[in-house]
Amino acid sequence: MSEPVAGTSPRWQRLPLGPLRVPRFRIFFTGQVASDIGTSLSTVAFAFGILDLQGSAADLGWVMAARVAPLLIVTLIGGVWIDRLPRERVLVGTQIASAISQAVTAVLLLTGTAQIWQLMGLSFVAGAATSLWVPASGAVMPTLVPGRLLNEANALSRLASNTIMILGAGLGGLLASVIDPGWVVLADALTFVVSAFFLARLPATRAHIVEGATSFWRQLRDGWKEFAAQDWLWPVVIQFAFVNIAWTGAYTLIGPLFAREQLGGAAPWGAILAANAVGTVLGGVVALRYKPVRPMVVGVLCVTALAGPLLAIALGGSVWVIGACSLVAGFFMEIFEVQYAVSMQSHVPQDKMARVSAYDGLVSFGVLPLGYALAGPLVVLLGTGSAAGAAGLLIVVVSLLTLLAPGVRRLRAVPQEEARAAQDDKDQTDPVSAS
Repeated sequence: MSEPVAGTSPRWQRLPLGPLRVPRFRIFFTGQVASDIGTSLSTVAFAFGILDLQGSAADLGWVMAARVAPLLIVTLIGGVWIDRLPRERVLVGTQIASAISQAVTAVLLLTGTAQIWQLMGLSFVAGAATSLWVPASGAVMPTLVPGRLLNEANALSRLASNTIMILGAGLGGLLASVIDPGWVVLADALTFVVSAFFLARLPATRAHIVEGATSFWRQLRDGWKEFAAQDWLWPVVIQFAFVNIAWTGAYTLIGPLFAREQLGGAAPWGAILAANAVGTVLGGVVALRYKPVRPMVVGVLCVTALAGPLLAIALGGSVWVIGACSLVAGFFMEIFEVQYAVSMQSHVPQDKMARVSAYDGLVSFGVLPLGYALAGPLVVLLGTGSAAGAAGLLIVVVSLLTLLAPGVRRLRAVPQEEARAAQDDKDQTDPVSAS
């Protein structure tokens, strides 16, 4: 698909902001920004709202585990149905579900009637919506812009999210320290409503799988075969199964505990999260133009930077030290994220994109409940610092081992116009799939 898109000009197409001139991408981008504003505010507030209920580290871990548990249940089924349904409508549904779950959570926190089991149930609903949003948004991206703008579109989407995190994380931590965290969660619910309004304006494309053309299980097997055939993809997914256990358990659970015990509470931790977001913004600016020849070699090496803030916590670092390490981690992780997304969208066929993304999510994120569940007991067993340090070392070792995979070292960047043109040709001859 190399022809110009209506509404774009050659001058804009040469600039990093070119995707914003494409109507479909602009509508998606607006809805995403609305949702991200609320999420960035509530991330810190929700954690401290649970702790304000006199919840323990284990209670916080169980609530967080409930949020990611749907990855084990919803992801694969969702991957098939996302390929069956208009992906744009799936995105709207996820935002409506998230709005409802966050609104009820806010009411429970504000009235002081919240129980841990209730928050776990609501977190499960929110997690189920996220389990559908991730593969749906990744699969829809190549349909929003022409191939030559795919790198810039992914970078801009992530750059906006991370820029919002700079303001939202710091402001969310500040708000949680001066007002009831429930009000911040309620604001998050309202932003999901705004997001759904904009995403509903996105014209729907026809399903990639003709319903009834093949059985559900056949479609699931086809997705697995494609996933397994990508010899660069599955080693990176396995890498992230271990990285996510270490990072989410240590950074999102042990981090707030360390901040409350050693740094002064929610406001300092919000500043650290904001520093991480600053790093991702800087990385996103670089990623707008940075297109390495071997994207996954560069990406896998970038992942090792996640160990920095965890090792800083282990050594009892100050807010400034942990914040600086978080900034560096954010910078290099953003380089990885953009290269990974573009590699997926360039090398995986569009008609199988959601199912392959679902297997990715199942393996790399399906282990998150284990990370959250283990973090609390490990803090009790090893102490806050030692638990964070062990997580950091695990990230480094696993990432270096991933470079031994031949597929990771061989993968080269594909010119995006060539990749999309090849996919367009396939779609014209394949009666089951369509993009």
